[in-house]
Amino acid sequence: MFDFLRADITPASGYYNSYVNIDEEITRKGVEVTLNGTPVKNSDWKWDISVNWSKYARFYSKLDSILSR
Repeated sequence: MFDFLRADITPASGYYNSYVNIDEEITRKGVEVTLNGTPVKNSDWKWDISVNWSKYARFYSKLDSILSR
């Protein structure tokens, strides 16, 4: 997978930055929990509740060999 890196260049060229391809891998790992329940239920009415929570982290699993010198 290729990502993009913003590289600053001289403003004398008429531009301020350029995007270049880099060969780095970013891994995302995490956990997600969903809870469902019915706190109130009778013959005429029903109340359902859902709660969702997630936590994740991103880290580099492979660095570009040219940029990591």
